[in-house]
Amino acid sequence: MNLWVRLFLTFLICLSLTLSMLGVFFALTFRDYYETELFNRMLFQADVLEPRLKSFILSGDPFGVNDFLKEESNKFPLLGLSLLDSNGKIISSTWGQKGDDWSAFPEVASVLKRENGFNIRTFDFEKQAFVATPIVSDQEIIGIIVMRSSMEPVSAGTSQVIRFIIGTFLIALLAGVLMVYSSVRIQTQPLQSLIESARNISLGNLDETFESRSSDEVGQLGRVLQIMVTRLKSALREAGEERSRFQAIFSNMVDGLLLIDSNGKILLANNSFLTIFGVSFKDIIGLQIDNSVLPLQLSAIILRGEDGVDSEMMLEKPTKRALRIRTATIEQDGYAIGTLSICEDTTRMKLLESSEQEFVQYISHELKTPLASLSASIETITTKAKHDPEAQAKFLSNMGEDVHRLTDLVNSILTYQRIRDTGEQMFKFGAVEMVLDVHSRFLAYANKRKIHFDFEVPDDEVYVIANKDRIIQVLINFIDNAIRFTPEGGKVIVGIEDTPDSRRVKFYVSDTGIGIPKEYIGRIGERFIKIPRKDHRFDTQVGLGVSICKEILRRHGSPLEVVSEEGKGTTFSFYLKRATQSNSREKSADLTE
Repeated sequence: MNLWVRLFLTFLICLSLTLSMLGVFFALTFRDYYETELFNRMLFQADVLEPRLKSFILSGDPFGVNDFLKEESNKFPLLGLSLLDSNGKIISSTWGQKGDDWSAFPEVASVLKRENGFNIRTFDFEKQAFVATPIVSDQEIIGIIVMRSSMEPVSAGTSQVIRFIIGTFLIALLAGVLMVYSSVRIQTQPLQSLIESARNISLGNLDETFESRSSDEVGQLGRVLQIMVTRLKSALREAGEERSRFQAIFSNMVDGLLLIDSNGKILLANNSFLTIFGVSFKDIIGLQIDNSVLPLQLSAIILRGEDGVDSEMMLEKPTKRALRIRTATIEQDGYAIGTLSICEDTTRMKLLESSEQEFVQYISHELKTPLASLSASIETITTKAKHDPEAQAKFLSNMGEDVHRLTDLVNSILTYQRIRDTGEQMFKFGAVEMVLDVHSRFLAYANKRKIHFDFEVPDDEVYVIANKDRIIQVLINFIDNAIRFTPEGGKVIVGIEDTPDSRRVKFYVSDTGIGIPKEYIGRIGERFIKIPRKDHRFDTQVGLGVSICKEILRRHGSPLEVVSEEGKGTTFSFYLKRATQSNSREKSADLTE
C-alpha cells in the first residue's frame, strides 16, 4: 500500500473515529436525558397514587382496587399498573395474576432494599420501562407500586439526534477527504523513487543506487541510504564467510548444542540436540526455553548458567537417556548476550556402570524363589514325609523340577534378548492341578510358621493357556511373600475362580498379614522399591520379585491387581486365558506386543 494512501487512510480513520465518538457521546447523553425524564415522570405519578393505594392496603379491603388501577393506568397514560404486598407478591395488577411473586424482578428487589427501582427490559415484544416505589407506613414497607411505560418517546428522541449526527458526519467526512487527498498526494511524490530503489535492494540487487537531486529531508535520506547499502554489502560478505565456518562446526558436533540469547530465547540447535530430545526446529526456534516443549529440568539447568559446572539429568522420552549438561556464557563488550549449552549423552556409560550391580541383584533374587520351594520340599521330606516313601518320591520329583527351573534361569540369561523379541510360548495345562502342586510345596513351610495355608479351587479341572513355568514362578513368589509377611496364627489362601465373561480364569493369593501402606500400593511392581515399616519384626521390602512377576503377567496380557489394607492383609490377583475343549496345545507370542 502506498505511503500517501496510508497517510490518507490514517487521517480519514482519525476523523471518522472522532466524529463517531462525538456522535455516540451525544446520542447516549440524549438517550439518558429522555430516560431520566421518563423515570421522573413515572415517579411523580407513583407519588400521586401512593395515598389512595396506601388506604386500600391499610383498610384491608381490596375491593375496587382493580378498577382503580385500570382507571389510573389509562389516565396518565401507562401500559400497566400493579400493587404488590411487602413481600413482592401481587395484590392487584392490570397485567399480572394475583399472588404471583415478583420479588426477583430487579425493580422490585431494589424496593425491598428500600430503594426506588428502575429497569428497562423487553415485555410483550417491545422495550418498556419499569418503575417500582415503596408504600411506607410507620417507616415500614407495607406495599409496592409497580408501573410500566413504553420506551417509544425515548427511542423517537434518540433517533432524531442520531439522524442529525449522521448528516453532520457525512458532510465533515466529505470535506476532509478532499482536503487530505490533495495534501498527501503532493507530499509523497518525492518518496516514490526512493521506495522503488529500496524495493530493488530488498530483492537482492545491492548494485541499486539512490538518486535524489533535492536538498531537503528526502534528498538527505537518499544519500544516507546509499552509504548504508555500500557498508551493508561489505558486512554481508564477511558475515557469510563467518557463518559458513560456524555452521560447519556447529552441525557436525556429536554432542547436542543449544544456543539461547540473554532473555532465554532459543536461537539455534544442531541436529544432535534435536535427535536427543525428539523435537524439530519449528518446535523450539524463536520460543522462550522455559515455555517450549523442552523438559523443565533442562530449562532450569541452562537458565541457571553455571559456567564450567556439569549437571546431570535423566530424559524419559522420546528415548530414555542419561545426559550431562554444561553451559558457557557468550559475552560481548563485557555483557552476556547468550548461553551455549552442550548436552552429552552418557547413557551407555551409565548402563555400563550399573550393569554389574543390576545383574547381581537380578540373579540373586531369581535364585531365591526356586530355592524357597526346594527348602520347603526338603523340610517336608525330613519331617512330615520322613517315613512316607510315596510322599518323598513326590517331593523329590518337585525338587527335580526346581533344579530344572534353576537351569532354565541360567539359560534364560543367555536368551533374554531373544525372548523379548519373540515372546514366550503358551501351552494348555490344568490350572487346578498346578495350584494344588504349588500348595503342597509350601504346606510344611506354612505349618512351621504356624500359619493356616489353604486352597480354594473348583471341583472340576480348569484349563488355561500360558507358560506354566512362569505362572508357577509367579505363584511361588506371591505365596512365599504372603507366608513371610503374615504373623503366627494368620491365614494364607491360594485359589482360582471363574470370571463373569468365562473367557478368563482368575488366580489369587490372599493373606491376613501386615498389609501394605496405602501410599505404596500404586508403586507395587517398581524395581528395588522398599516399603518402610515401624515394626521391624517383618521385612516388608518388595524388590525385584514382584516386578519380575508383573513383567511375566504383562506378557500374558494380564494386569497385576493388588488389594491391601495395612494391618489386615493383602490379595494379589491376575488373569489367564481359558483354554477351549478343542485346544490340546497352543503357542502364542507375547500378548502385549
